[in-house]
Amino acid sequence: RDKWNPFFPLLGFIHKAEDWSYEREWRLLFVTPNPEPNHAWTAPTPSRLFLGACMNDDAVKEIRAMAVQKSIEVYKMNRADDSFSLIPQRLD
Repeated sequence: RDKWNPFFPLLGFIHKAEDWSYEREWRLLFVTPNPEPNHAWTAPTPSRLFLGACMNDDAVKEIRAMAVQKSIEVYKMNRADDSFSLIPQRLD
């Protein structure tokens, strides 16, 4: 506890393994305990969404419904049988 750094949890947001460097992702991090309510954040519309291999079905359905309205392609990542790779499968 004497060496605990309160910023340690932020490392997960600011560090990315070189193996994943091909990804062009966006990360949004609020560093204040109480972000301004009703603040409108603007960002460009993504062309594709990649959902995690372990994402629950209800969350997948909710995200797909929003993506269809905005003509955004949605992919679900699946684990490869013979390696630690992830394989994207387009959800239609």
